[in-house]
Amino acid sequence: MKKLALVFRRKYYADYTLPKIGLLKGNRILQLIHTFTYGKTFEELRMPLAVVACDLETGEKVVFKEGSVSQAVRASISIPGVFVPHDMGGRQLVDGAVVDRIPVSVLKEMGADLIIASDVSRKKKNRKGDEIIGCDYAKFGHPSK
Repeated sequence: MKKLALVFRRKYYADYTLPKIGLLKGNRILQLIHTFTYGKTFEELRMPLAVVACDLETGEKVVFKEGSVSQAVRASISIPGVFVPHDMGGRQLVDGAVVDRIPVSVLKEMGADLIIASDVSRKKKNRKGDEIIGCDYAKFGHPSK
């Protein structure tokens, strides 16, 4: 076994890779969002606002109604594969559309009288075997999985 180990060089068996969890870290976009929102918190806004994200570990919908607006928006725009999941309080968060594409239920809970929503995504026929959806899809390639 020792002779075999000496004969084989690492290049023959080691195939290194980098985790492919997102093309963009998101730090610059976070700064941009912070600038555009003037660093405000939800509590400082004139109108009620809710921002939706998805927790990669639990698959649950996370609704932000308090705290930093820029942090919540950064989490919510973390499209799997494009942005690295946003770490908030030890939670790995991605785009809320992963679990709730059009979160009108959040608006209803907030007491909205009238809700106008538009789904502009392309509808695909759900073929057998194409059920990689939701947070399971977002977790694909995540280093902790």
